[in-house]
Amino acid sequence: MLSRCTWSLLFLFFWACTPEGAEPEIKPSPPLDPNFQFGQVNLVQENWQNTPLVVVASVEFLEPNVDADLDGDLNQNLRWNFAMAFDRRIDDVVLSFQPVDGQLPIVMEDTEGNRWDFWGRAISGPRQGAQLNWLNSGLGYWFTFGTLYDGPDIYLATASPQVEKASPAPNWDVPTQTIVDAAGFNAIPALDEPVFAKAKDPAVSNYLDAAEMIVGIQSGEEVRAYPHPILDWHEIVNDSKGEDHWTLSYCPLTGTSKAYQRNTESENTFGVSGFLYDSNLMPYDRISESIWLQLEGRAVHGARRGERLTLRPFIEMPWELWQSIYPKASVLSSQTGFARDYTSYPYGDYRTNNDFIFSSILYLDDRLPAKERVFSVIVDGQAKVYRKTHFGNR
Repeated sequence: MLSRCTWSLLFLFFWACTPEGAEPEIKPSPPLDPNFQFGQVNLVQENWQNTPLVVVASVEFLEPNVDADLDGDLNQNLRWNFAMAFDRRIDDVVLSFQPVDGQLPIVMEDTEGNRWDFWGRAISGPRQGAQLNWLNSGLGYWFTFGTLYDGPDIYLATASPQVEKASPAPNWDVPTQTIVDAAGFNAIPALDEPVFAKAKDPAVSNYLDAAEMIVGIQSGEEVRAYPHPILDWHEIVNDSKGEDHWTLSYCPLTGTSKAYQRNTESENTFGVSGFLYDSNLMPYDRISESIWLQLEGRAVHGARRGERLTLRPFIEMPWELWQSIYPKASVLSSQTGFARDYTSYPYGDYRTNNDFIFSSILYLDDRLPAKERVFSVIVDGQAKVYRKTHFGNR
């Protein structure tokens, strides 16, 4: 079976991603403090889509000419360290938070005296042990949300444009004009029996640099890290711990991660279908071979069309930050059973150019640069995004 790299030689085509025309006005964010460090945290609290939410995030300035964000967006000196979003309601009370600096994973405290970590768990205070509801959220390239959602909101920006989107095709819940079969079922092999190493294992440094991003999952008191350099080549990992089963997905072409809960070890295991929807990964389940939307865990074609999976929290951050918080954590090993060069990125300069691979973009929202890496929150089929510059000042 051909790898995606081989397919890229057959299907690759590029074009400029920014159409001509005036860019709508966006309210400028205040300049970031260049002394801002990864131990500092900032919050956005607001009501959106009838949901009182809090976005807790940290960004970091690095030295000039440092590759600050290996996932692109052309901003070489400012990177996301982490971002999470939660519903502020708990027991019919809407909480109000203040940031807590320098005590990661603790990131905020509320007016009741509770202190919360970036998983949304109360670590101390009268609500100790309570859990905030995680909102469907995560990092990704702006074009993904501007394309797949109808005029997504941008925090502190002007109103979104009204766009007439294409209608779904027969037997699909999404338009198919920009769905392409880029590689075929299983041409990109999912990992079904992942092997893990310890964070301090010297072999880890052979494939994982300090600045590389990882996706973190928590199961009980254990945390596991899944490095982007491995996910770039496999995109899906079916994993479990005891009776806890999940599937982690990562799309290197849109820079988006999602994790899905599975009820049993065999139920709902997923593979890479090879289909791309406006460049976004479309997983398939191995029971019915139905096709799913990665960003929402919703089946859009096949016998399970209309079903939704339970999404579970995850966090993305640089490896150096993750291992400073969790020095004993497990990290996905490069011993995958497949011959891949995990020290190389399979799509060339894709992360730092303005081109797309495999599929055309039916509609491109040019209010932001196409590959600016933003944080998104998705509620009831609507998306809102937050920029790095929103999280550097109090």
